[in-house]
Amino acid sequence: MLGKQNLSIKFIGGILILLLINTANVFAASKAAVITPEQILNKATDNLLLVINRDRERIKETPEYVYDVVKKYLVPHVDFVSAARWVLGKHERGASKKEKIQFILEFRTLMIRFYATALREYLINNEKIINKEMIRYFPVKLKSGDKEVIVRSEIIPTSGKKVPVNFHMHIKKGKWKIFDVSVDGVSVVTTYRTSFSSQIRKKGLTAVIATLKKRNASLIEPVKLTDNAVKDKKN
Repeated sequence: MLGKQNLSIKFIGGILILLLINTANVFAASKAAVITPEQILNKATDNLLLVINRDRERIKETPEYVYDVVKKYLVPHVDFVSAARWVLGKHERGASKKEKIQFILEFRTLMIRFYATALREYLINNEKIINKEMIRYFPVKLKSGDKEVIVRSEIIPTSGKKVPVNFHMHIKKGKWKIFDVSVDGVSVVTTYRTSFSSQIRKKGLTAVIATLKKRNASLIEPVKLTDNAVKDKKN
């Protein structure tokens, strides 16, 4: 579904998922502190290396553990609702409330599956130790009252060209939440929007939701989410 850019995304998948996890946690913990986004990400990188060194083999050998990690640390800190609504685009206007809720829930599960799979595949295919020097963050200029920010970074592999990665974040109920990530100039959310828009035009939203539900049900451990997850939708 991601197409050509899938290789780039999978290449940094393991790094990306844990950056998302730890970035969100550090943002929440530093609410009252004066700290720049790139400082937060640098701290997140330290946490990333600790997690990989500690749990690399468990993540590789136990798929269920990968989903536990993602559900515990990622889900509360990513704005899946805004991302899903952006993916729906104009198709949201003609959708019923039930269809909107169903799509948001299935899209969340799809994204969790994507990140969990990317993390596990990265660790399986890359035995080398990940050094902090592989990740570089650029300063962010924030103005008072800013509610949205793009944190720019780049992955520096041991061989090959550098891969730019941008984290798109905004304030949601007083907390910084990630609503999109772009890899090498390709937005994950925009990519899904293009793909789903084409499918919805051809098959209709109901059929697309049914296909998503069937695909998500094939997971080793389906991610159980409730309608409470979409309460923010009205905000």
